[in-house]
Amino acid sequence: MIYEIIYDAVIRKANTNPPNRFIANTEMAAGAGIVLSHMNGELDTEKITAPSDIKELFLEYVENNKNVNLSKTDEIIIEQIRKYPVREMVNETMDDLKYLIKNNMRQNQG
Repeated sequence: MIYEIIYDAVIRKANTNPPNRFIANTEMAAGAGIVLSHMNGELDTEKITAPSDIKELFLEYVENNKNVNLSKTDEIIIEQIRKYPVREMVNETMDDLKYLIKNNMRQNQG
């Protein structure tokens, strides 16, 4: 349930005018999950061992799947992730970040 708050925060930040660029690792992971669910894609979370892997694999996936029509919100989230300087983990764990990527994808596909 707490994860729902993070997804909502990502969407709200993307829809402010101008978009709120202040995100954290958890919002980066949730944003990736949101966009991937809209692209019907997924990341191989077995390859993810650090927050920077999320950013790298996500942007690689987006680059390789440019032909998918995305919403303006999705495009803003992608740009937020692209510009995000990945930080050291503080309060989150890799399991938390992986959950945020996968959980939202399952919710939007089901």
